[in-house]
Amino acid sequence: MYNENLDNLQSFESLTALAKELKISRQTLYKRLEINNLKGHLSFTKEELTLLKKRQKKVSKLILKKLTMN
Repeated sequence: MYNENLDNLQSFESLTALAKELKISRQTLYKRLEINNLKGHLSFTKEELTLLKKRQKKVSKLILKKLTMN
């Protein structure tokens, strides 16, 4: 079965390359990947890249802990 979303994916060789593309540090990238449940991916849709680019509002440690437990 053909999936149109595959045409819209942008792939990266590494997380370092992705961080450079987004102009953020790797540490910031790791946090944003965790928050957006995208950890382990190297291919992203435009919407996912937009999420990773955006500066996140400060999230309390308690909320972040709950998110990572699920």
